[in-house]
Formats: sequence, C-alpha cells, structure tokens
Amino acid sequence: MSLVVVTGVPGSGKTTLGSALARRLGCAFLSLDEIKEELAAEAPETPRDWLRFDAEGELVRRVKAFEGEAVVDIWIAPRRDTARVAGLLAPWWSTLVEVQCAVPADVAVARYAARERGWPHLPADEQTLRRIRTAVAHPDPLDAPRTVVVDTTRRVAVASLARTLRAETRGRLGFARP
Repeated sequence: MSLVVVTGVPGSGKTTLGSALARRLGCAFLSLDEIKEELAAEAPETPRDWLRFDAEGELVRRVKAFEGEAVVDIWIAPRRDTARVAGLLAPWWSTLVEVQCAVPADVAVARYAARERGWPHLPADEQTLRRIRTAVAHPDPLDAPRTVVVDTTRRVAVASLARTLRAETRGRLGFARP
C-alpha cells in the first residue's frame, strides 16, 4: 500500500486534484485544511499555530486508521514545515509518493484571493500573498522517495496521473481500479 501526498502552495489546486485522485484510486481523501476547520469549529479560541499542530496529529491518526492507503492534501510551508511533516510521514516513507502541484505565483495568488474563507485560514492580504509568491520562488520540496510534478494551471488528466502513480510504485498501490 502507498500513501499519496499532494503538496503545493495555497491556490495550486491541491484539494481539487487530491479529491479527484482519491476518487479515481478508490481510497480515502484527507485534507489538512478540512481537519483544521473541524478543530477550529470545536475550539474557536485556539491559536492558529496550535490548530496546525493539532491537525497534523489528527491527520497522522487518520492515515493510520486507513493503514496508509489514502491521498493527503497538505500545504508545507518552505523551511517552516518541511522537516516536521517529513518526520510525521516517516512511517509511510518507503511507500510514499509526493504529487507536487506546480503553478506560477500569479496563478496561485489569484486563486487564493478569489476564495471566500474564514477562520482558521489566513486572509488574502498582502502579507499572505507575498508568502505565497515567496514559496513559489523558493520551494522546499518534501523530497519524497518518489515525486511526480504536475502542472495544475489547467485541468489535469487524473486517470493518466493515477497510472503514473501506479508505475512509480511498481504497481504497489493497493488502491481499487475503477
């Protein structure tokens, strides 16, 4: 069994691609943002950084519950999150495949700014948009054993990507074939 981790900057299409890929592979889809939103609804006074760490712990618990057979969507801020997230994913490292969503900074910024999202997400202010631009310009990849970079500026051929992921893992993906 393999764990697919969809990474990229905010606005790169991680959630859209990850959920479509999970449907195609017939497995669970886990989104760190959705987990943070659940936790924030239960404890609205929790500081944003604590929500992130609590959500990461819950994400690991859920991946374990699915025995590592899932598609995970997670934003990994360069230099802030990379080593910590790699450590969290260590139990699945030998079977992990990273799918990096690649978009130009202007696309990611425009997509992020167009979203209507509240707490616990950052507002689409200049500071947040600058962080996105910087992350695109200076990525800090997870450096998973197997990585597939996908241009998400336009529609992705999910069936083809699923075949590529199976080839990357030499068919070890335990996912159902729809």
